[in-house]
Amino acid sequence: MLAIDASQLNIHLIEDLEYLFEANRYILTVRRPLSWLRSFVDDSLRRDVTDIVMRYRRYRFGAPDGHAPAERVLADHGLHTVSGYLRFWQCAVEFVLAVAPPERLIIVETDQIANRVGEIARFVGLDDIAPHLSAPHAHANYQRSGVVERIDRDFLIEQCEEICGDTARLVMPGWSAAAEMARIAGGLPIR
Repeated sequence: MLAIDASQLNIHLIEDLEYLFEANRYILTVRRPLSWLRSFVDDSLRRDVTDIVMRYRRYRFGAPDGHAPAERVLADHGLHTVSGYLRFWQCAVEFVLAVAPPERLIIVETDQIANRVGEIARFVGLDDIAPHLSAPHAHANYQRSGVVERIDRDFLIEQCEEICGDTARLVMPGWSAAAEMARIAGGLPIR
């Protein structure tokens, strides 16, 4: 029987899932850290959230205080620090890599999902339908707040390299914070 569960919350369940279901296969979709940061901040600002969501964010990203001057715009919007967000990104990726056996793990950059949908289908044992699949971006958020773009670029690059650099290069060979920032600043699509 094929069962698929896709949720960002699985990061908190992966050890239990691995214990309970020994033949699990894992698909780690990884978004570039600065792109992820921008998307998360934009999503956080586009709607009101409940108290439970606020507590969950505090659990993941730390207290929304102690901002450096370069990231004051985050504090002005009641958001967490760059380091809080990026530490979560880094820890989440590292945790999956530590728990999921490499032979049952495939890592896919989010902007490559559509190009690799056949490979993903084969990985989970759907060889016969792989040629008929497509991968639309079902929850795309094109509403940009511009908040991350107002954080000092050098500060973002430095924080991202320091916190995420090694992990990002492990799952996305050739990645660099400076190149990602240039992509963001150049208006190229970021997924």
